[in-house]
Amino acid sequence: MSRTARRSAPKKRRTSRQTRYQALLRDPRWQRKRLEIMQRDGWQCRQCGATDKELQVHHRWYRGAPWEVPGTALVTLCIGCHGRQRRHERPLSRSR
Repeated sequence: MSRTARRSAPKKRRTSRQTRYQALLRDPRWQRKRLEIMQRDGWQCRQCGATDKELQVHHRWYRGAPWEVPGTALVTLCIGCHGRQRRHERPLSRSR
């Protein structure tokens, strides 16, 4: 085995389900809904209050297409809180 082969981690292959979901997230209807949620949340992370980090919209649950989910199931999180949320799947605080 070459040195390069030992150093590089195996690449995670996307499943067709992940690929389809990524395509849905590029849909203009989701982009519009995403911006509405971020505006509703005051352009800040609902978990830590950050305004200077990349913001993402987290689905608390899924039902149908991403843009068909009710606003109560969506929350704005910074990239750090979103990553922790996905790893631990702990409930979000209701503050802010």
